[in-house]
Amino acid sequence: QADINRYKEILHALADLYCQGYDLAWRQLYGEEKPNRLHLPGYPFAKESYWSSDSGSPFVSMGCERENFVLHPLLHQNTSDFSEQRFSSRFTGEEFFLKDHVVKGQRILPGVAYLEMARAAVQQAAGRSGQENVGIQMKHVVWARPMMAGEEAVQVHIGLFPDENGEIAYEIYSHLDESLEETVVHSQGTIILRPACEVQSLPIEQIRNQCSREMLSSSQCYEQLRKMGLEYGPGHQGIETLYIGDNQVLAKLQLPAFLLDTQDQFILHPSIMDSALQASMGLMIGSGSLKPALPFALQELEILEACTLSMWAAVRYSPGSKGEDKVQKLDIELCNEQGTVCVRMKGFSARILEGKIDSESKEKLGMLLYQPGWKEKRIDSAVPVSPISQHVVILCEPDQAIEDSIAMNMNGARCITLQTKGESIAVRFQGYADEIFEEIQAILKEKTNSKALIQIVIFSKEQVPFSGLSGLLKTAHLENTKLIGQIIEVELKDNAQTIREKLLENSHQPFDSHIRYQDGKRWVAEWKEIKTTQDTVKIPWKDQRVYLITGGSGGLGLIFARDIARQARSATLILTGRSALTQGMQTKWQDIEALGARVEYRQVDVTDQQAVNRLVESIQEEFGGLHGILHCAGVIRDNFILKKTQEEMQEVLSPKVLGLVNLDQATKDIKLDFFILFSSIAGSLGNAGQADYAAANAFMDAYAEYRNDLAAQQQRQGKMLSMNWPLWQDGGMGVDEATEEMMMRSMGMIGLQTANGIQALYQSTGIGKNQVMIMEGKVDQLRMLLEQDHSKENDKHSSVNAVAGDKIINQDLYQNLFNEIAAGTLSEEEFSTLMKM
Repeated sequence: QADINRYKEILHALADLYCQGYDLAWRQLYGEEKPNRLHLPGYPFAKESYWSSDSGSPFVSMGCERENFVLHPLLHQNTSDFSEQRFSSRFTGEEFFLKDHVVKGQRILPGVAYLEMARAAVQQAAGRSGQENVGIQMKHVVWARPMMAGEEAVQVHIGLFPDENGEIAYEIYSHLDESLEETVVHSQGTIILRPACEVQSLPIEQIRNQCSREMLSSSQCYEQLRKMGLEYGPGHQGIETLYIGDNQVLAKLQLPAFLLDTQDQFILHPSIMDSALQASMGLMIGSGSLKPALPFALQELEILEACTLSMWAAVRYSPGSKGEDKVQKLDIELCNEQGTVCVRMKGFSARILEGKIDSESKEKLGMLLYQPGWKEKRIDSAVPVSPISQHVVILCEPDQAIEDSIAMNMNGARCITLQTKGESIAVRFQGYADEIFEEIQAILKEKTNSKALIQIVIFSKEQVPFSGLSGLLKTAHLENTKLIGQIIEVELKDNAQTIREKLLENSHQPFDSHIRYQDGKRWVAEWKEIKTTQDTVKIPWKDQRVYLITGGSGGLGLIFARDIARQARSATLILTGRSALTQGMQTKWQDIEALGARVEYRQVDVTDQQAVNRLVESIQEEFGGLHGILHCAGVIRDNFILKKTQEEMQEVLSPKVLGLVNLDQATKDIKLDFFILFSSIAGSLGNAGQADYAAANAFMDAYAEYRNDLAAQQQRQGKMLSMNWPLWQDGGMGVDEATEEMMMRSMGMIGLQTANGIQALYQSTGIGKNQVMIMEGKVDQLRMLLEQDHSKENDKHSSVNAVAGDKIINQDLYQNLFNEIAAGTLSEEEFSTLMKM
């Protein structure tokens, strides 16, 4: 002991000398076995790897053979480098958690195995022992694609990405081939290390008495699961008895005897954890929904203690979820024999499997993020000119000389000038939308199939928000292909003759729907896929901040209010709406307040500038500031253009257009962290039956670009982001089963899952773009929908498919839907619901 103390004194003395700048001969401290020197990161959020790169270690090279020693049964090697903190594993398929977990004939890595893999990786990286399990919380877990074991061994990696808030994002992935170019993400989520929670217990006997409707033995359970296509071998048959009650089940679990020696190797033992998920089958019995399912999302998991040999699992529906829901959410608690809670899962959901499982299928499901971009494109003189019987040129606030010259010399075209003095950009936009709507409606009412071309000319950057009028043009084309529309942004230096030439040349290529002239070049709008990683994930909510959510009592407003409350301590949420506060509204956010947030409701009409000004002033006075805005307000009044009234149109435009500009004006001098707009893909692509809604959302998209330019000039503070949402599984415009089937069949799209929607917003705020569009479904089909190029199409296709953005939504889709209406297989109400993107 004396020698150890003396050694420590010497080390402290040397450390003190080193800090004073002395150059010490460190290697004299060691014998022949010299350790490697590590450069430790200076800051925890720098994400710098500090692992040794000793070439002699079996844990460094990805190509090396696995040694007998592994870090953990699910975490074999440390393969970190300077770009990523990473662990890797190689599975043969003979491991019990793969061999005994067979779904529709395929060996699938259980969803719970990813949880234990992530837990073990974080504890290895944090330098904790395997038994230091308390104080671990996982959030926003998503299982994207299953990992299957085939004839050859499969290599899987987990990357860890700590952030400045102390949270650790993880991503579990593999590569499709040896080139390592294409990555398949299997699961991702976030882990938080925190102080241990107080021990809690469940009244097991009381719950068992409540679950007295039916009791199944182990053999009965696994026979039911086998009929569903889930073949569980001995290693995954942990249910001894299943007690079924009303809206809850209780399962007695036991680790299989031949796995007893593996108990200490896991905290979340795959056999016990998977058996707990299997127990949810008891909720399906009698509901007619006994179909195989794979884990899809988990809102939260708490690890309080390690799994034991014998456990109880209590399963019930999450608050707000019920058996009839398309996607059911479950809360699961695992406790030991004494009833002490060891593991708690909240908001677990699974997706039903239809057809064959294939982790590399061309029909793979996933989420895609796109951003608008520009590509240089010259006029192709080889493309034949489509016969146009009507040519309408609409000039947005031109100089008098340009207006007169174009009107006089634009042969064969009818010119319309949009000009309003002294009004806000929102009021002008809504007025101009009215005028163009009348023009479109008149053209569509004509009893002729001859083509009509409308070209809207924008003259300056200050007029960029007017490009939102594209929503009207795109929708009109989708409702009737005889009308073709273009937005053309010219340069300030262009004279009348140059503008006339540009109008003429663009009429030869009507399939280019949004053109911008800049630096003497012609640019055409296009969609570019955003490749995201965990490095781009940024949670925008911060502790003790004040956030304003307009339309806050609606579905999406409440989803994100709830997420802010979960992620940020002591947040203040100001929810607004046009209606007076009701008891029903207060009930909706009780769970939000239970999470620690302060929720306030203000009845405000965002289209009233003075009311918005008073709201912002009162927030600052009462709460000391305002740090972020989610503008979710909006209404829909679906009707085809031929049937729509101007009153309906203004009712839809005002909350998103006038409301947005009012909020921006009221907060222009406030230092905001963010200003997020809840737009829709209807604005990006157009949407039959929603011309007004498409125009309103397209205005929001364009306004985000406009305001961020003002921020670059120090005239605003905080980034504005326009999120182009699709339909959500949950939220104000939820998707029923029939609608989702139609969406999948027609477009390859499914309703956006809540966990994915939240993740998409995190990723979008992390990449710093003006606008992001989100879609979920068959990724290959969705890519074709957005990325097909029509520049080489012949005259027939260039006139029929000229469209909705630079990249079009397939006109055949709408024709098929209209045919189904005519045949009586699709009602107009169903069509309307389907089109609410």
